[in-house]
Order: sequence, then structure tokens, then C-alpha cells
Amino acid sequence: MTQMNQNKNPLELLRGEITRTDAELLRLFDQRMELAGQIGKIKAEAGIPVLDPAREEAVLANARSVSRHPEAAAEMMKTLMRVSRELQNLK
Repeated sequence: MTQMNQNKNPLELLRGEITRTDAELLRLFDQRMELAGQIGKIKAEAGIPVLDPAREEAVLANARSVSRHPEAAAEMMKTLMRVSRELQNLK
């Protein structure tokens, strides 16, 4: 533990870790939105509907199987997919 870390209480240290984790999540969110935008363009050019219920169910099933917090992970993915659809509808 560095001298600086010795001066911080555990709550401050954990909050710092959350801040760093949030930054990484937001970087990944931006990457996901870029990919969703590209998918939206492809769907628009091919006349494919934005909403793909089977794909969304597969994403939710994967989230539930991968995460140690399956229902919370599924809720997060629902939100991400909703935002992705909104972005795709703008393309």
C-alpha cells in the first residue's frame, strides 16, 4: 500500500475503484453505441427492422448466465438494448 493510500479510509479507496470502473464502463458503452450505430445503418440499408426479439432474448440469456448478478445484469442489458434501438432508429 502506498503512502497516499495509507492516508485514505477504506470508503474513499473503494469509491476511487468505482470511479475507475465507471470510466471503463463508459468507454465500453461508447464502443457499444458505435457498434449499434453501424448495425443500425446495415439494418436500414437492408430493410431489416431495428427490433429483433430473438436476438434480445439471446443477449438477456447470456447476461444471466455470465453474471454473478443475473437479474441485475439482465436489467442493465435491457437498458443498453433500448438505448441502442433508439440510436439505430435515428440512422
